[in-house]
Amino acid sequence: LNEIEKEIERQFAEEESQRMCKKDALDILDRLKKGETLTKISQEKGLKVEETGLFLPGTPVPKLGFSQDMTNALIQLSEKNPYPDTVYDIKGNIIVMKFKEKGKLDLKDFEAKKAAIENLLLRMKKNEATASWIMKNKEIMIKEGRLKFTKDIKDI
Repeated sequence: LNEIEKEIERQFAEEESQRMCKKDALDILDRLKKGETLTKISQEKGLKVEETGLFLPGTPVPKLGFSQDMTNALIQLSEKNPYPDTVYDIKGNIIVMKFKEKGKLDLKDFEAKKAAIENLLLRMKKNEATASWIMKNKEIMIKEGRLKFTKDIKDI
């Protein structure tokens, strides 16, 4: 126990820190949705605000990386609905995002990437359908008693 105590304490502190950061980020998102400005909140909390610049949904977000959940949320954002329902964790960073603007479409570039965008959207839809199918089957198997959990996935 003495040998692993420090590692357990470090892990606990890290997980607790992430939990608290996510809770704080959700509070910030809620305040933004109620009309408070990002400038005011970031100054009050001493946070640094960075813009990613324009990017295509489905590609890695500049300065952040790739998150499938965030990509799915980005497709639903617009000027009228600038905030997603939740915050996102990318490589240990809790992200509060806001839609700022749509870039102008370069038709030549679009035609060149059209097939790739179609494939991306089809993959996203297939992933969504597969996840839905898996969850539905899991619920049925649990209800029928054919599936039982002996350990939480977090403990493995």
